[in-house]
Amino acid sequence: MANIYSTGPAHIFIGRMPTDDVAEFTVDKMFYLGTFEGSPKITINNLSEDVMNDIGGDAPIAKSILGQTANIQGVLNRYDEAVYQKLSGSLYGTTNRGISTKEHIGALAQTMGFDFDVLMYFPFASRFAVDDTPYVPPEGLHFVSVVPQGPDKLMDMGTSARKIEINLMAIPKRKATATQSSNTNDTNNVFEFVLYKHIATVAAALKGLVN
Repeated sequence: MANIYSTGPAHIFIGRMPTDDVAEFTVDKMFYLGTFEGSPKITINNLSEDVMNDIGGDAPIAKSILGQTANIQGVLNRYDEAVYQKLSGSLYGTTNRGISTKEHIGALAQTMGFDFDVLMYFPFASRFAVDDTPYVPPEGLHFVSVVPQGPDKLMDMGTSARKIEINLMAIPKRKATATQSSNTNDTNNVFEFVLYKHIATVAAALKGLVN
């Protein structure tokens, strides 16, 4: 019998973590933003560039792989206004909507600390069997470097319960996998670029923020 995998509605947390160690996801660093009314739309973009040569004419002779990005889109029908303000100004931590200061224009998100972590928790993810073996999907996804992409849509304002549609962009962040020295620029260090990671179990402290 075929089984359908569905994440269902999801909870989203945002914040800035000094490490990507799941055990260190704490309530003083990660904040509960809200609940998606349905499964969020996550798009993984594989970036590449055509390699051209005269011998191939107008057709590329190869593809140059240029990494990955991701887009996260969904409608929040339950959210924390104060936490939303942390990302409503295009850069994390800005709280004055509609105002860009001289520090914002031209800012480099990762270098200047304006990016943020996103953790999505899927409490309703369906379980299914693979070759008669029960498969338990991960409870969450952790995107390590996210910036607001927009447009954000303020929906059902007025006397109706308010909803917002958010659009975020995740970009890779360089991580040292084998550190030979404390100097992060040491060429002997081994690096990789991390876009996101699966989380088998979301910390109970974070689950407790969902009320």
